[in-house]
Amino acid sequence: MVRDRKHCRHEANLADWLPLAGVRTVAVAVLFGVLSACSPSEPPAPASGEMRTAEERPVSPPAADPAGETPALPELAGTSWRLVEIQSMDDSRYAPDDASAYTLSLDADGSARVRSDCNRGAGSWESASPGQLRFGPMATTKALCPPGSLDERYVAQFQWVRSYVLKEGHLFLATMADGAIIEFEPMPEADPAATVLGEDIEADDASQMQEAILQRLFAHYQAEHDIEATPAEIEAFEDNFDRMKAEDQAARAQRIADLDQELARESLDETERSARIAERARLSELQASLDGPSALSAEETAQISAMRQQMAKSIIEQWKLNKALYEQYGGRIIFQQLGPEPLDAYRQFLEERQAAGDFVIHESAYEPGFWRYFTNDSMHTFMESGSPEEARAFTTPPWEQGPPDDA
Repeated sequence: MVRDRKHCRHEANLADWLPLAGVRTVAVAVLFGVLSACSPSEPPAPASGEMRTAEERPVSPPAADPAGETPALPELAGTSWRLVEIQSMDDSRYAPDDASAYTLSLDADGSARVRSDCNRGAGSWESASPGQLRFGPMATTKALCPPGSLDERYVAQFQWVRSYVLKEGHLFLATMADGAIIEFEPMPEADPAATVLGEDIEADDASQMQEAILQRLFAHYQAEHDIEATPAEIEAFEDNFDRMKAEDQAARAQRIADLDQELARESLDETERSARIAERARLSELQASLDGPSALSAEETAQISAMRQQMAKSIIEQWKLNKALYEQYGGRIIFQQLGPEPLDAYRQFLEERQAAGDFVIHESAYEPGFWRYFTNDSMHTFMESGSPEEARAFTTPPWEQGPPDDA
């Protein structure tokens, strides 16, 4: 957990507070924010030494073979690496003090995971042919790592990678921006932190182990209980999201108009005027960023639409799973960003699954961190017992609820 490092500062580490919803919240931010702002053109190369954070087009998984055969996996699929050094075009070399703090995992499903000192990131990767490699947008946490960290330099490289070479067991990535070469060595074999449903899980900390255990147990429970989002529910979810987004933008536009009227008054003192100017600037910047560019290609529009539907499906099925757990175990409900969570039901479910041997935690140092979310009441805001909020938490799906005024 990076908060144990006194030099690190969390701006928004959702995974510390939302076990599974936190991961999906990051995905929602990428889906409805970053991807909608993607430019359809290739970004220009940065000046030497300049670190760019511009995003590229989403990377699509390999297309299915016309004959219906599954395409062969790229040779990098399922591999994990740790950083040896970054060599710039001017022969400057940047080597980490701890190679295990800078890692890269290329999963067989096309997802990419990185550890970058005190931060973590997730994105996608694609290798159309041996020697070719591209990464999609990388969503990362935003902790401030200690002085001397390679965090920003390391993460900034991935958007520019275009090719790779495997030589003497090492992986070399080449960038198109400034000709940098990123050298990796294979991750050493590690003892599993936990075993879930017969699968060994490696993790660098308790929160990563918790995420892996919850994902697998929840997926198993979902399959056992036939929990699935219907097309009608996905459509209703997207309609509700678009409505809330439009209402939010309208309220922000109204506030900007109100500020303009207030700023036109000569009676405002300098302090009040400065505060309103600053507020207006923030709102205008936010409004422009959420509007995003309109010049998206048909392919990009289709990709974003498909990803919105997939994200809606995930959130709906998580609510249905929460509802099923609550009906089975009962207990207290907490407020969360993506909907209500049956906290006590989570804990009872996990205790039963652990007692049944469905998961075993081997790394004893991680066990307190695994259970902290489910046992530390001070982390949560609970719905009042018998309140209207509690009564409708799992009776009316969030995507079917009307505007607040209709409640």
